[in-house]
Amino acid sequence: MEQKDIFNDQEDRSLLAAFGWWEKRRIAYNVIVGICGLIVLIFFLNVPLDPALIIDAILYGVIVNLFYTLGFLIEVVSRYYFKSDRDFSKSRKGLFWTGLVISVLITFGIGFILGSMPPQD
Repeated sequence: MEQKDIFNDQEDRSLLAAFGWWEKRRIAYNVIVGICGLIVLIFFLNVPLDPALIIDAILYGVIVNLFYTLGFLIEVVSRYYFKSDRDFSKSRKGLFWTGLVISVLITFGIGFILGSMPPQD
């Protein structure tokens, strides 16, 4: 059985290929950021599960996914609005990892800040 590397794709400069590249990795991104979010909820916040917390977690998930979409949008804007001939297929991997690390750090940062605040009565 052949192993697939999600980062080893054939070079293709079309926007459809760029969109596909980012969407193939969205699930991995969501799983990693989601696990970090669960760690924050369990270990940092230590609050009872209530509907407002669930809504906040879903909203946070939507926001980080909007930021994830920036990877693809950077390529679109660069190509069509700035008429760039840059080959983004070689820098997508770096953009992905940079965005993932920033998302994880922000997730833990928010958890640390909220977890260190005194409880509200």
